[in-house]
Amino acid sequence: MINETSVMEIDSVVTPDMLLLMDDETIEHCALSEFDEKTETDARALELESRIEFRHNMRMYCHDVKTSFLTAWKHVQWENEGKESPPALLQFGDNKDSHVFGPVNVPLIKKFRSSVSGPGDLEAVTSKKCYDTPRDMMKTAHAVDVFQPIIWKLATHRHYEKLYEVYETDTPWEDKRDCGIFRGQLTGSRDGYDKTLSDEENCLRLKRCRLVYNHGNSTLIDAGLTSTRGRLPDVLNGVTLVGEKIDIGDIMKCKGIIMIEGNDVASGLKWALLSQSVVLMSAPKHTSWAMEELLKPWVVRIEPHM
Repeated sequence: MINETSVMEIDSVVTPDMLLLMDDETIEHCALSEFDEKTETDARALELESRIEFRHNMRMYCHDVKTSFLTAWKHVQWENEGKESPPALLQFGDNKDSHVFGPVNVPLIKKFRSSVSGPGDLEAVTSKKCYDTPRDMMKTAHAVDVFQPIIWKLATHRHYEKLYEVYETDTPWEDKRDCGIFRGQLTGSRDGYDKTLSDEENCLRLKRCRLVYNHGNSTLIDAGLTSTRGRLPDVLNGVTLVGEKIDIGDIMKCKGIIMIEGNDVASGLKWALLSQSVVLMSAPKHTSWAMEELLKPWVVRIEPHM
């Protein structure tokens, strides 16, 4: 039973990390591949234009909502014999909480949530009881008192687009080099970066930077940031933090691919798991449509040759 009721005024504006009240017309317009040309000048088109911010980043989210979630949402309407579908709340981007509203304890759609503390904790959302009883809070890596969002397959262009390259450019295991490799931007700094601290202190607080800094002279670990995002210098105390960019074909020449979470799930994890290299990572604290929280360490699945 809900004892307290709060009223939130939520707009249908597509912008990163803000709670969005889904409006199918806004979503469809945002997903258009030609919207950047700005050829439409009628009043309705201009009104829709004003609802979409950071279009290049948000387009992939809108496209995924249009092609999958919007279809499911409308199906609910059809099953209810034409009655209006329930309102749908979305949040795009990498932020754990919504700007302005913070943690939101009503159902909303996101690309990730905090991973559970253990396999048994998933019982709250996978058992039949989930449909018969009020929604429970899950014990997760970040909290035990926050309702978790509903995961949807969002940002597929970023997280899944390189899967085909694995089949084209992967190196057979026996031909891979004895090395571990990491490349990635300095994301994940929202929880650890402190501008009052020195560059070295901040680097050591951030997992991705710490890996690169501590293995600057290693002949076994090839670790480099692709960008510090302006938070740290490219070279710190003689250690080069920003390494040369490497395509995934060359990354897969190493037997070990190091994956470190950034703002949420590591975007390259899907193609790395598909490769014949070994993924080296700590237990994930975030999970997405790929259900990273169910990965089992030291377990390898070998696909049979047809």
